[in-house]
Amino acid sequence: MTDIWTDIINDTVTQYPLRRYGALSILSKSENGGIPEIIVAGYSSPQVIDRDMHVITKEALAKDLPRFMAHPHYRNVNLLHCLVAGTKVKAGDTLRNIEELVVGDLVLTHEGRLRPITEVFKHKGPESLVELSLSNGVVVKITDEHKVQVADKSWIRSGDLTEGSLLPEGVSILSTDTIPSDAWVYNIEVEEDHSYAGEGIIYHNSNVTVGEVLPFWVNPKTGERFETKVDDIGLFTVCKIRTDPHRPPIVDKVIEDIMAGKIASFSISADAPFESRRRECAGGTCFFAIDEIILYEITLATVPGTTVDTNRGIIPVEEVQVGDKVYTHRRRQRTVSSAGMVWYEGEIIRITTEDGVLEVSPEHKIRVLREGKGRSEWVYPTDIREGDTVVSGANRKGGIQTSEGRARQIAGVTSPEFKQKRAEFMLQRWNDPTYRAAMVVRLAETRSKQTSETFVKRGKSIKDSWTEDRRVALSETMTNRWMDIEYKDKVSASLKKTLSSPEQKARLGKRLSKLREDPAFNEKMFKAMRMSPNKIETSLWDEIGSLGYLYTGDGKMVTKSGLCPDFKNMGKGTKLVELFGDYWHAGQDPLDRINRLKEDGYECLVVWEHEVREDMSGVVSRITEFTNA
Repeated sequence: MTDIWTDIINDTVTQYPLRRYGALSILSKSENGGIPEIIVAGYSSPQVIDRDMHVITKEALAKDLPRFMAHPHYRNVNLLHCLVAGTKVKAGDTLRNIEELVVGDLVLTHEGRLRPITEVFKHKGPESLVELSLSNGVVVKITDEHKVQVADKSWIRSGDLTEGSLLPEGVSILSTDTIPSDAWVYNIEVEEDHSYAGEGIIYHNSNVTVGEVLPFWVNPKTGERFETKVDDIGLFTVCKIRTDPHRPPIVDKVIEDIMAGKIASFSISADAPFESRRRECAGGTCFFAIDEIILYEITLATVPGTTVDTNRGIIPVEEVQVGDKVYTHRRRQRTVSSAGMVWYEGEIIRITTEDGVLEVSPEHKIRVLREGKGRSEWVYPTDIREGDTVVSGANRKGGIQTSEGRARQIAGVTSPEFKQKRAEFMLQRWNDPTYRAAMVVRLAETRSKQTSETFVKRGKSIKDSWTEDRRVALSETMTNRWMDIEYKDKVSASLKKTLSSPEQKARLGKRLSKLREDPAFNEKMFKAMRMSPNKIETSLWDEIGSLGYLYTGDGKMVTKSGLCPDFKNMGKGTKLVELFGDYWHAGQDPLDRINRLKEDGYECLVVWEHEVREDMSGVVSRITEFTNA
């Protein structure tokens, strides 16, 4: 291990619960003056940014912890009540995605009035969500404890909604389902009314408080002191769980899960200023180290265990007992003769299936059914590939899974070692002339059998499998890959070779110009890009919105030459403002953009990111003068 990696491991913590954290520990369960008292402790996993390859320095945690602990609201330990990205919220006269909302935005409440957002929250979501299909065609993915308003104006848990439940505005529930999830989730807090309206549904913004973070706790019997602080592992947190008579029933379920060891850690949400992210590279891998964070909320991170098919039903593996009967690969039940748990530190391979996620060590073989083979076989996790089927349950005939069984098709396997081994194996096979010739013949035979119906069926299958979670996962994978300098240089060299010829540039430019003449194409293109204002654009928009400027960088406006300006004055339609980022626009001459927009019939003022950060009032004065000229 290189020195730099040693320093990274010692000085930082990751954003996800570490296996070495174990589960939350119960420090005390007793009575204090007749009132039950439960004290637990464990580590808090920071949740700062929804990207892999970002780690948080322990120094950043230690620096902001005193401010966090001094704020009684922040010290509450909550349960997640959130919605997935893409959920629409009524903000003024428009519908906006919940992840785009910022403090100060006005949203419509259950009282039929606009109220400002006072807090925004973002977490790594739970393993499962409730999916609600509404009669107006909207599908909502929501945590099961998140309350929504029903037709009689009362509030009930989304997990308690059933088919036929009536919501305000005449909307009803067509169906409910519980779905696996690995997505980030969002919530907002709204001033005074504590609610916000969506598409035919109204959400409550409250979280359930299950406890309070304590600065320290001293064991009355031993005198041992436990303190909330940053230590050699991470942020150690001491918490007092609610036992008051007014606690909601879900708190009792939390207590049960803590007793059973099902709560892996705390999760603490935070913001990280963009300038605090420091890029580091080691061993061919690049990442961002975050040196400054602002902590604002602690929640509980539950991690359900791997499940096993038994005579008592499907249960977590840690609940299997001696004497239970489990199904074997031979389709028969056999008795468990011993059961135990060992401590493991090392590589974990994450296998994503249609039913959920399976996490195993590299040495743990799995029974799979491979396409083209009539029998299932034992394989190591590193040899599993997408499209294989994990076989389980008792209903198999001749090794092939039937519809009554629980087959789980593998959607992806993530592990750097797995990817490296797979790449080396495929390269070795492809370098074999005999194998390559056979593959060419096989491909030609396959293509000769394909019909138009084949392509339609394949397209439908791809479309059905292209879920929102899969899009997010692919986006994160490509982002991380693009941070690899060698990969980036390789792709850039390839693109330059194929796209840099004058003929190809002219051909692509002509085709794109023709497409951009169609407003529907522009709308579709920018919708696919999911453009939304970043923090610096949002801060500028907050200042110049009163001057009549609307953010149009998300594709609301595209000029004749294909440019998409950042802001347009709706009162004076020819006035535009462009905000140049110091990184993305470095080396560019603003006059080029100004002249090009002038040819399209617009007047443009260009301001730079550092100007907005250093002198916002001066920038606003320039824009005001430009607008009134």
